[in-house]
Amino acid sequence: MANSGYYGSGMHVAPSAQLDDGLFDIVIFASAGRLRLLKALRMIYTGSHLELPEVTVQTGRVVAIDSVGAVDAYADGDRIGPFPVGARVRPGALTVIAPDLTGQT
Repeated sequence: MANSGYYGSGMHVAPSAQLDDGLFDIVIFASAGRLRLLKALRMIYTGSHLELPEVTVQTGRVVAIDSVGAVDAYADGDRIGPFPVGARVRPGALTVIAPDLTGQT
């Protein structure tokens, strides 16, 4: 589940995700063997993993994720606790002020 395209050290996990569209992009890896998973992980830096038949993308404003068995959930590399977890997009909840880097006045 992502609200921006990149994760960690430049992994392009959700290439179509936009910070301001009010949606999460949910990237789903279907059940696959280790070799297919390793292939997908190599491809994730370019975003080309989305071309694999095991990978689908859905969008949503409210997302709930659960697991079979005891698994911890992580957000941006940090443990947030055990599954189930959920999140809701709140469009316009954050105001960001950034400098004009285009050089235009």
